Amino acid sequence: MAGREFPALDDPEARLVVAPDGVTLRTSRRVFTVSNHGCAAALAWPDGARQLVGLDGVSVAVEPSRYDLDAAAVQELTRGVHPALVVPMPPRDASDVPTRDAWLPRPAAPAQTTPPTAARPPARTTAWTPGAAVVVAVLSALAFLMTLFVLLGSLDNGSDPDQVATWTATAALAAIPGWALT
Repeated sequence: MAGREFPALDDPEARLVVAPDGVTLRTSRRVFTVSNHGCAAALAWPDGARQLVGLDGVSVAVEPSRYDLDAAAVQELTRGVHPALVVPMPPRDASDVPTRDAWLPRPAAPAQTTPPTAARPPARTTAWTPGAAVVVAVLSALAFLMTLFVLLGSLDNGSDPDQVATWTATAALAAIPGWALT
């Protein structure tokens, strides 16, 4: 779409093209166009902000201060749109209307340097603290010893083999997760 081109103050790659037959917003990644004959609605705020919505669902929102639009360009945005499709919006609160300065890039804050002595310790890569790992290892060893004593004790006194098997399996299952986690 050929027309007057206005660069965005906050994005050097974004351009708003205001033409007699519609509006186009070109960004570094996409192009959005709403033509006058393909416009489903044009929302118009008294401060000059406009939002044009196309029949295909494409929407172009225009803040005049972002593109340094003059009064003629603001009028051109909706001049070719059928008057029945222009929806007058209520005035916005003054604090909601961005000024030109709001779009200008802010100077970068000076980089903060941290002295080497104040550097943070490296982040942990394991979920276990050393103390927790020792506790789990000790409990696992105790579970293993309990298994060994149950097994050896049952062989000497002629206990019921089913009960011995049950207690041995229980003690062994208690020890296995501890070993796997350490």
